[in-house]
Amino acid sequence: MQVLKLEQNIFEEFGKLAFVKEEVKADSVFRSIEVDFFDGIEKAVVEKRKYPYFYKYYLYLGDDVTNHITLREEQGARF
Repeated sequence: MQVLKLEQNIFEEFGKLAFVKEEVKADSVFRSIEVDFFDGIEKAVVEKRKYPYFYKYYLYLGDDVTNHITLREEQGARF
């Protein structure tokens, strides 16, 4: 439950930044920022995907939005 709330908070915080690019595709909202503070990653994308009764949040590091990073993985936790 804490991980879900943290993912939601990341999505909301991205929305507060003036330089965030937001894109809507079908039932998903993508927010992306250019990253210069993390090892070898140039872009971070967070997705808010709508399901029938809830929203799920996904974090992507880089341009590849097919393989999400969970905050329980080492790379996600360090980010």
